[in-house]
Amino acid sequence: MDVVTNYFIELKKAVEFVEGMNGHKLLPNEMLNLDETGFDLSNCSKTMRVIITTTKFKRQPKAAHQGNVHVHALFFSVSKNSRSAIFFLLISGSADRTHFSAAIWIDGSGHRYPTHFCKHGEFSVLLMPGTECITTPRGYYTDEAFESYIDFLLDSTKDGIPDDGVWRILVVDGYGSHTMVPSVLQKLRNRNIVCLSMPSHTLHALQPFDVSCFRPSKYFWSWSLRYITGIGKICDITMYQAPYYFEVALLNGCTLRTIQNGFRTTGLYPFNPNWAEDNKDKFALAETLDIDKN
Repeated sequence: MDVVTNYFIELKKAVEFVEGMNGHKLLPNEMLNLDETGFDLSNCSKTMRVIITTTKFKRQPKAAHQGNVHVHALFFSVSKNSRSAIFFLLISGSADRTHFSAAIWIDGSGHRYPTHFCKHGEFSVLLMPGTECITTPRGYYTDEAFESYIDFLLDSTKDGIPDDGVWRILVVDGYGSHTMVPSVLQKLRNRNIVCLSMPSHTLHALQPFDVSCFRPSKYFWSWSLRYITGIGKICDITMYQAPYYFEVALLNGCTLRTIQNGFRTTGLYPFNPNWAEDNKDKFALAETLDIDKN
């Protein structure tokens, strides 16, 4: 809990600094948050899950294959007809899939800036107007890819962060590319953006994306896959179309209301310097584990 308290002490200092430089109280569009999330088409099936049924429990787990992935039974649950459904845990092999990442930037007013995608593989993709996509070896954001994203977001001609001289605060997690790339930090500093990192293992309570935005967005993404390719039998979604449909999911899940709720719940905007004291229960388990360890 001490790290959370210290985080809000540092955040308060940043707020006071930005308010002093801007000459006014912190505005909602001056408190920013960014994060990345991954998605792919590996679960694009009519059932959306891998299930096997068996008539009795066995000591040795059953094995199955999905594509070229080897999976083994992990949990058992008994159904109404006394047959047991076995849920699987991926333990070996490689999936027949292409991974995508989406980098998203939001502010306290509920505004979401243009999405930046990252993909694995040399193929063209269908993009929503205003978005952009680059290629990396594994479809994840490397330091170089993240810097490309920052260049994209700081380009005001692409509806990115305005180059208006206003000071802003950017809150990020502790991922290396966010906090340890000097050229990225310098570019943010040159645009009057103060970067502050959240403590480890606190994102479930402090990150607006994790609190209110990603869950509904991932729900709409999964629902789109299931309806379009399964229930609705409209068409098959290909890798070419994946970023387009994920942007549609973001439009439905990462809305003005969910973004504002995320900033309010995490104490970012309106800024709540007493958030740590008011939300001790969110870290009660961590406190208990620390006591037991000592």
